[in-house]
Amino acid sequence: MLLNLLIALAACTSQQLFSNEIYLLNNCGQKLQIVVANDSNIDLPERTLTIASGSQELIGLYNASREEDVAGQVQDSYSLRVIASDGAYLQVNGSELRKRLLHIEKLEKGSARQWIVGGQTFCPNKGTAAP
Repeated sequence: MLLNLLIALAACTSQQLFSNEIYLLNNCGQKLQIVVANDSNIDLPERTLTIASGSQELIGLYNASREEDVAGQVQDSYSLRVIASDGAYLQVNGSELRKRLLHIEKLEKGSARQWIVGGQTFCPNKGTAAP
């Protein structure tokens, strides 16, 4: 009886953690620079990254239980600035990213769950020059 109780307690305390990962796939036809902040629950610093056309970069990383969905983890303070080589830019906040994630199929790779933002949704338009 004590053994069964210990097994049950061990199962409760050893819940597996998953990694919810959000990637931006650059389908914009040009090199992009991104500045991403408040994109994790593990205190990642603000980062500036360059993404070649056709490549992808991590734009969100959250430790999660099996039940936690990534859209519920993206903070309101999330910030993604996408700057094209021609100077055009796009600013994405937490609300906009959460809406986009609802339409992206989750990929599962072991304990990693991935969402890849593709298409041209986050491609800057010409005429919106960065300050």
